[in-house]
Amino acid sequence: MVLSLTLPEPGKQKRIKDMIIDILSFEWPLTLTSIYNKVSKDYAHSSTCQATYKAICELLKDGVLVKQDKFYSLNMQWIDKIKEFSKQIEKNYNENEKVPLIDGILKVKTENNVSVLTFNSLLELDKAWIDIKKNYYRNLDKREDVTFWKGSHCWWLLVYPESEFDILEILKKKKVKDFAIIHNSSAMDKLAKKFYDKSGITCKIKNEKIDSDMTVFGDTIMQVSLPEKLRKDLHRIYEKCQKPEEVDIHDLLKNVLTKKNQINLVLTKNKDIADQLKQTVMKEFNY
Repeated sequence: MVLSLTLPEPGKQKRIKDMIIDILSFEWPLTLTSIYNKVSKDYAHSSTCQATYKAICELLKDGVLVKQDKFYSLNMQWIDKIKEFSKQIEKNYNENEKVPLIDGILKVKTENNVSVLTFNSLLELDKAWIDIKKNYYRNLDKREDVTFWKGSHCWWLLVYPESEFDILEILKKKKVKDFAIIHNSSAMDKLAKKFYDKSGITCKIKNEKIDSDMTVFGDTIMQVSLPEKLRKDLHRIYEKCQKPEEVDIHDLLKNVLTKKNQINLVLTKNKDIADQLKQTVMKEFNY
């Protein structure tokens, strides 16, 4: 799991992207023609205007550049990310902590085997949640590992189902035994169960309220407890709608997913506890 961040690559042979970043670091805003001329003249680079434009488009997509009318500049948000990236590396080395570099994180507190990562919204937290799990599964050598999730609502299936599908495909390849318990029984929760059933995930509905979502994989226990207002707003949407097409996505995004809330993601590294939790879940499914 790494911070998604485009960085210049030092070396004897600069890439066109690096040249563009260099140029716009000292002179901005510039048009495509101006940038192309400077790449050709200042770096004696024989690239075409089309190659320069392609590099600019990629930098725009990565959030490195911003465009206003026909002029390009470096993105201040990208510059801030570079700054935070450097600070976090410095902090890790000074405090001898191996804290993961995660996009969107506000602060990190680590003590013994517990890390508390604070995010500014549920959406930012969930992106990190997905990255952490994907990183674990991709690097998993052990076959037929056991993992599980239990929580209130599978809202991510409404917003970016392809991300969940990608993880499920990795699980199939690695032959992971994955279990899911949905602690609500609304119509859309039942549809989520159908999705997981069809995907080969052992899933059940359990109409018993819980205060936090939890996932366990390897020796890691990952948990998040939503603020009460946020939890109620999410539940309101699920109770009101019978099927996904009835969901007001604008309402979901504005009042739940991107709503400014400091939410903690707690990661605990403890093999004994993780194994006990896995055993408990497997017994619940009669394994």
